[in-house]
Amino acid sequence: PAFATKVRRCAGDVPVALFEEGWAHDALCEQAEIVPAEEIAALIYTSGSTGMPKGVMLTHRNFHTNAASALEHIRLGPGDNMMSLLPYWHSFALVGEVIMSVMAGYQVSIPKDKKDFARNIGVYRPTVVLAVPRIANVLMNSILKKVSEKPAGPRALFRMALTNARSVVRRRGGLGLGILRQVLHLLVCDPILFRKVRTGFGGRLRFIMSGGAPLDVEPQIFFKSIGVPLLQGYGLTEATPIVSTSSEERGRIGSCGTLLSWLKPGKGGDFTFRDEEGHLGPN
Repeated sequence: PAFATKVRRCAGDVPVALFEEGWAHDALCEQAEIVPAEEIAALIYTSGSTGMPKGVMLTHRNFHTNAASALEHIRLGPGDNMMSLLPYWHSFALVGEVIMSVMAGYQVSIPKDKKDFARNIGVYRPTVVLAVPRIANVLMNSILKKVSEKPAGPRALFRMALTNARSVVRRRGGLGLGILRQVLHLLVCDPILFRKVRTGFGGRLRFIMSGGAPLDVEPQIFFKSIGVPLLQGYGLTEATPIVSTSSEERGRIGSCGTLLSWLKPGKGGDFTFRDEEGHLGPN
């Protein structure tokens, strides 16, 4: 209510209503008008990483198209619970948590603060976490810190399992040694050691999706080793924001995935690439 008072001072003749008022009076639904798809839905200010900071005008069609296209790539539905960590003035969180959740019907859990998230992630039992690289690093370091506090025996066992898993993930070793490492990982290390780590996340975490900045290879290898893929996407606010993304089915370490369908000519999109000298591609 206090915030609504501030909004009314700025709204002029535009009526302002609280959500609970709208839910309490179904008749308000009949008064609602269909908003034209080309009207601006949000004005999001960029940080200036691609030039001068600017207010990006994004339409309802922008959001709807981007979210629908992302859901073609990423398997999400009513059984999923997405952990909300990012602010909604970032278009990544706005699309991934607000727009896509309504379209696909999955749950979003919002922790009280960072401490609540760190302490109670096992209670929230998320299946997906949207993150920026800094959050991924914090999660990785918190796991390693807990391991470092264990007695010498379990510490050494975890280090051995992690070294073996890294080799499996990066497919290192000859044919015989490679098979031996895979067997050790699949039959011993993953179900006994790494399963305990995943249980700390609630036991349902399918993947972590990172965006907003380049992701180092190290945390990607670490999370894939313990059985929780850390996927990467690329986008920018002006593109509402997702341009490409990895998925559980198509995820490669160091890659930010494949282009979303809204960029393809068949969907009305267009794209090109610059070479190392900065020249645009011919098509």
